[in-house]
Amino acid sequence: MTHRQFEVIESRPTIWTLRGKLYLQSGCKWKLHASKRKRSGYFEITMYTSPHTCLHYKLSQDHLNLDASLIAMETRHLIKEQPSISIPVLRA
Repeated sequence: MTHRQFEVIESRPTIWTLRGKLYLQSGCKWKLHASKRKRSGYFEITMYTSPHTCLHYKLSQDHLNLDASLIAMETRHLIKEQPSISIPVLRA
């Protein structure tokens, strides 16, 4: 999911449907629907509406996907451009 926020619309043993967290606020039409296949027992994506246009999300402490990977992804380019950048600047 590349750390984009999403919400679960439907979750049953055989169906899973997601949409962008900002679906109503920003008009993002991204959705994903998966169904469990009887033969394999695995979920198969049966609908994927892209692109995910909720690109400008606010990174905050209550971000649903906030973890070390997301922090690294968000700061990597800053550190590459300026290796001597200080921690307080990164925190700002």
